[in-house]
Amino acid sequence: MSNAEPEFLDLLDKAVRAAREQYPDAELYEANGTSEEPTSDWKDVGTWRFVFRAEEGTVFVKTVKPWDDLDEPELNREPWVGDVIIPLPLPMDIAEADQLLKDKGHYVGPYKAVTLRWPLGPGRHEPYYIFETGRRGWYFVGVYDQTVERVSR
Repeated sequence: MSNAEPEFLDLLDKAVRAAREQYPDAELYEANGTSEEPTSDWKDVGTWRFVFRAEEGTVFVKTVKPWDDLDEPELNREPWVGDVIIPLPLPMDIAEADQLLKDKGHYVGPYKAVTLRWPLGPGRHEPYYIFETGRRGWYFVGVYDQTVERVSR
């Protein structure tokens, strides 16, 4: 493996392959990234958990920075609720979503976590990169239409 850090979509692809090795029908529900300290750079997110729907239940694949190795997929027999399956491949990487958030002047401060999710609910017609900022709430960046929306706490 090279010393270069992978881009998020490369990491996502590794997680999808790992899940599908054991659960061939696995489909992505979401990816959750957290960091020990608030950050304004997605590459500082140290822990990722990828969540998949499979016939057998919900599959979790986790990794901790430096993201060289993924944990073995874990199966939970309980179904996952609250998300729509995210079609792959994605047209936007997290780095682009982070840049859109900053370029459009919506938010340039640190965030505590970032989630890739297609939430259920009215008006949610695409997957989003969701940046959790703490007291300022969340910023949703649309994967398809590239809109940026703030959702208050």
